[in-house]
Amino acid sequence: MPTSPPGRTEGGGFTLVELVLVLAIVSLLLLTVLPKIPSIIGGTGEETISLLTGRIEALLTEAPLSGEGGILTITIPDGPVTFSPVDEKGRSSWEVSLLPHYSVKEVKTNFGITYTEGKVKIPLSPSGFLPETRLILVDRKTGEEVALTVDPFEGRVRGER
Repeated sequence: MPTSPPGRTEGGGFTLVELVLVLAIVSLLLLTVLPKIPSIIGGTGEETISLLTGRIEALLTEAPLSGEGGILTITIPDGPVTFSPVDEKGRSSWEVSLLPHYSVKEVKTNFGITYTEGKVKIPLSPSGFLPETRLILVDRKTGEEVALTVDPFEGRVRGER
């Protein structure tokens, strides 16, 4: 007559089903957490620049298709670069952290205005037009400056060191 419950052995270990279930749960948790880690810790400096330029270029191409504008907010010196749609129906907001690799030195607009502190809000029209804007970022380790220029006519962001 068996003395242990069904599915258990007298060795006191875990069954295969229990191990598979725990692995599945851990895998699901990792799949939800891992994609967020680069934005939390900042990734490498080049990844940060690539992410920021990619997000801004996507705004320039998607706005005419969706017909929705928004506000690009750049916080000087250490804050993130964020985008908030005017109408939240189709588009989601996003944030790119520049820390720990970069800080924003200044933001120049094509209107001849240079900002060196505070929050700079740049409107994105529903047609996809974003005024030509130049972000001057400073590498926190080397002090090297990186200039990102948003070209609304080409729909691109050019980076210069």
